[in-house]
Amino acid sequence: MLGRYGRELQLLSLTDAVRKMTGLPAETFRLRDRGSIREGYWADLVLFNPNTIRDTANFAQPMSQSVGMKLCG
Repeated sequence: MLGRYGRELQLLSLTDAVRKMTGLPAETFRLRDRGSIREGYWADLVLFNPNTIRDTANFAQPMSQSVGMKLCG
């Protein structure tokens, strides 16, 4: 979503794309303490490069890792 619809097709701003993947699903599924960066909320954070992030998964390879993120931990 971030790379394809945000950066490449420019259908969404970076802010809107992140909201559609974080806060909106948390609200929709009534997940308390999730979806926003706030005191007392769970810290589900991902750092990514907005210039290079790209989904590489497809129907043939649905588990393919995205590009432009560094997994830590």
